[in-house]
Amino acid sequence: MYIEMSDGKVYFAQMDMSPSDPLVTQAMRIIALVLLEDRAFDLHQKFLELWSQRYFRTSPGLEFQEFTLALFSLLDLKLHPFKHKESITSSSVWERFSALTTPTPPTTQHHFIFTLNDNPLLAPMLYAPHMLAEDLRLDVLRYESLVLLIPFVCQIAHIVRPEWADYWKRLCPNIMPGWPAPATTRQFAILVRRNVLNVPQV
Repeated sequence: MYIEMSDGKVYFAQMDMSPSDPLVTQAMRIIALVLLEDRAFDLHQKFLELWSQRYFRTSPGLEFQEFTLALFSLLDLKLHPFKHKESITSSSVWERFSALTTPTPPTTQHHFIFTLNDNPLLAPMLYAPHMLAEDLRLDVLRYESLVLLIPFVCQIAHIVRPEWADYWKRLCPNIMPGWPAPATTRQFAILVRRNVLNVPQV
């Protein structure tokens, strides 16, 4: 990049704007395979825009968080924060067992997503990161990346193919707090669409 100063002098500056998180690089590459070239460019541009607002920090999980927000923006998906509630069986044997055998989720604010419009890109957007997650779960050294990726896959899956969310929930049952059942999520989505579109219930 060339920078011209007010006195007419020209300086050359080199900036590395490539993500340092290998998960972001892998996700961007595999998603680019199922997107048109212009949409892939829009995704990359939106990611750099959001990441720049964080001053290109490389804190653990930050880059993937901004990449996820960029992808949600591209798909016109809405975010809604989880309302944490105490579990009825908060100290069950199954929870204690799952805590020993599955990755520990990061301590961040969790959201669920919903959409008011059917987007044809949702299906390929589910398949690509799902296959990436299948590859990562075979590598013990990439569990931290898997912990970040699975919630994203499940969010998309609950809209497009709920049984895939159930698949990942069985492998990592404590990955998402307050995770609703697929049937509940689908009923909620139908109610949202009816309320927005003013469609009378049958």
